[in-house]
Amino acid sequence: MAYDIDQGTTDIDQGHSTARVTMSRTTDLAPLSRVEAEQVAALVKAGKKANTLAAYQSDLRQVANWLLADKPALASQVVGTDSQARPTLCGPLPVEAVLAYIVAHQDTLAYPSLRRHIASLSTFHGLQAVANPCKEQLVRDTLKGLRRRQQHDPKRAPAL
Repeated sequence: MAYDIDQGTTDIDQGHSTARVTMSRTTDLAPLSRVEAEQVAALVKAGKKANTLAAYQSDLRQVANWLLADKPALASQVVGTDSQARPTLCGPLPVEAVLAYIVAHQDTLAYPSLRRHIASLSTFHGLQAVANPCKEQLVRDTLKGLRRRQQHDPKRAPAL
């Protein structure tokens, strides 16, 4: 089952009557009917605030636009259009693409913005029930190095 963040719908394997929802890499639920899969997708969408969904859409569009400009071969495989004919991701990214995105934007985006983009990508991959490149140790270490390089300290309340 694939969950489309933009519209909150499910793709059921090219029109087959059942779908499989993967809750984690090791837990796999029994096949769901199309109606059950659509209800699961609706509940997932209901659990997200409108602003969160809008932020996911915006971040995924930015990644898709970058792919179209810098990685057209990969973009032809993973970029589609949303309901308003804007580019958006429609397939999983390899770890190398996530790393290339971080490197390409290390000087143009503030660390918190880039981290949010990667978090949106991670959510996208999680909802697609595919391997999540954003959870790879190399991606996490790259973000950690960028954070230290930009010397970003989270805002904390002053000590009492």
